[in-house]
Amino acid sequence: MISAALLATLLLGLWLAARVRKRFSMPPGEWGWPILGHLPPSDEPMDETIKKLRKKHGDVFTWKIGTATFVVLCDFDTIKKVYNHPDAQGRPSFYSLLIFSCYKNLGLANSVGEIWHGGRRFTIRHLRDMGMGRSSLESRIALEAHNLVENFKKVTDVATEVPRSLSIAILNIIWELCAGKRHDLDDEKALEFQQVVVDIFHDFQGNVVIFDTFPFLLPITPRFVMEKLGVTKYMEDCDILMSHMKKCIKEHKESLDVNNPRDYIDAFLIEMQLEKNAGSAIFTEENLMVSLGDIFTAASEITSITLRWLILYMIKHPEIQRKIQAEIDSVVPRDRLPGLDDRPSLSYLEATLYEVERLVSVVPLLVPHCATQDIEVNGFHVPKGTVLMGHAGSCHGDPQVWQRPDEFYPPHFLDENGKFCPKKNGFIPFSIGRRVCPGENLARQTMFLFGSALLQTFMFEAPEGEVLSTQRDPAERMIIIPKPFRVIMRQRS
Repeated sequence: MISAALLATLLLGLWLAARVRKRFSMPPGEWGWPILGHLPPSDEPMDETIKKLRKKHGDVFTWKIGTATFVVLCDFDTIKKVYNHPDAQGRPSFYSLLIFSCYKNLGLANSVGEIWHGGRRFTIRHLRDMGMGRSSLESRIALEAHNLVENFKKVTDVATEVPRSLSIAILNIIWELCAGKRHDLDDEKALEFQQVVVDIFHDFQGNVVIFDTFPFLLPITPRFVMEKLGVTKYMEDCDILMSHMKKCIKEHKESLDVNNPRDYIDAFLIEMQLEKNAGSAIFTEENLMVSLGDIFTAASEITSITLRWLILYMIKHPEIQRKIQAEIDSVVPRDRLPGLDDRPSLSYLEATLYEVERLVSVVPLLVPHCATQDIEVNGFHVPKGTVLMGHAGSCHGDPQVWQRPDEFYPPHFLDENGKFCPKKNGFIPFSIGRRVCPGENLARQTMFLFGSALLQTFMFEAPEGEVLSTQRDPAERMIIIPKPFRVIMRQRS
């Protein structure tokens, strides 16, 4: 009996000693209580909590939440180094991410290993073949910009929220690249699909994250509790999205011409046939389905949110709006919309688009990586399995880089001659490193052509008596979305 007690005491002592050594070898931070760790406040966005912890612990710190250990990276040089590290390219096994990827190593965003490497290479190559990042895509985006302008004209001179047709126009660009189709901007089915994407973004930031850091609760949580927490709805919305993708794949299989691929789905299906006998884990219908889901959600909604922020900041800064419009008028005849060839002459517009991304930081917490082996970060030991989270918001507000970090100031992206200067250390709205967003060029083309078309055609104003706020919507804890606001769009003569 005594020997058993001594053995138990010895084991407990060894366990405590290991924890102490681990804490001293890792970056300083918040470890909290056993099992619980240091829980984030329920009424505060995650990135705001990180800003406070950074002041306390420095640019690199540890944050233990439940069973997950995070190392948070808040300075550009460290994020760049870690996000490029070959042993830091994993993804954490978070329940919220697993739901979206059908609980498997699938897709582009949440996959690891050869599934990620091969899928990413294929996707970038074939989207480029179809025009992504080149002027050959311009005509498709320009058509959607023209249709969007005509749609907005239906609601001029009245107070209204930014029409949802903005999101449908962006989705149409993705549809054309991936599935060779487009929808009318007021199409009811397209609006229903877009609402599913919005709901997924909202629910992804909700109570489902409880099970990311406390996965042992999953088997014992009753279904009615999951429904109450909103987890069931998130799962249902993900199922609806994947059902849309399955339908598109089925339609393409029935009309596939291997000698004349029309879009991304066709190219993937052809590769599936070529790899069929090789037993490829990359080229499967299930992986195509999840990859399409990744492309549609990330590429469409983030761009839509950014353009809504642009409209809001134009209302709040009418002098900047007028300056952009004067620049456009001096370069582009009023009988056509601005094109990509006009970009070199529209420096102030480009700088303003980048400044919106910097000041807002729509995705302030970069998609987390995971250490696949023990690594060293700034002299600290980071064990295998640690979640590595870059905080872009800290980089975008660094007073060592930005002249007026807390203000909306487009000259941040202009040189001494007033020319657009996009290359800035510390500017990472699309992440950085080996897993940088593959759709950055597409997003930038879309934001330029949509933003320039809208500002050439409309003056954006606040409704009389309404004071608009640039504060974020507090209901969204991880993505920075503007509070609902109304705008009056007046067609410029």
